[in-house]
Amino acid sequence: VFSDKTGTLTKNEMVFKKIAMEIGTFQEENLPDLRMILNDECKVYNHPMGDLINMVNNNNNSNNSVDNIYESKKRIRRNQNKIIRDSITAITLCNNVTPIYNNETQLYEYQASSPDEIALVQFAEKINMKLTYRDDEKIILTNSNNYKEEYDILAIFPFSSESKRMGIVLNNKDTNQKIFYLKGAENVIKKLVKEDYIS
Repeated sequence: VFSDKTGTLTKNEMVFKKIAMEIGTFQEENLPDLRMILNDECKVYNHPMGDLINMVNNNNNSNNSVDNIYESKKRIRRNQNKIIRDSITAITLCNNVTPIYNNETQLYEYQASSPDEIALVQFAEKINMKLTYRDDEKIILTNSNNYKEEYDILAIFPFSSESKRMGIVLNNKDTNQKIFYLKGAENVIKKLVKEDYIS
């Protein structure tokens, strides 16, 4: 939830304070726990959805796909730490933020049309998932294992006041896996999620 007092701010800046997921809530005092989870998961897989990709590869069905795995098992229960890894990856990638490296400060600065997107990317950086490069065709994320995950940008669906959501289709260079990330207003996203997955 992002909140401000519209019209009364003299400087439109946002700071990401808390993230709540099924496994629990993370805020300033327990961010080291979140960093540790991400680091452990990035050591296992240098790309998102590693467990699902393994399921597809290990399935002898000739009709292999992540969708088919989900359909055949109904609601599979994924390891919560892997969901956290994938969620933070989505936060880092699903935006219109461009990182600019400042040679003087030796830090990344972020440019975007919206301060809430910058707040999300800064939060991800704080827990060692860094958006380090972006142009019209490619995104590079340096994960907490210091591995550069490269993604081709296949399509972008910009946020609009009508749709109240934005999406991006990426191809992970290591796995050749196409991923569609989507974010938006809760009442809009909830309608797009299969009922089996709403809890």
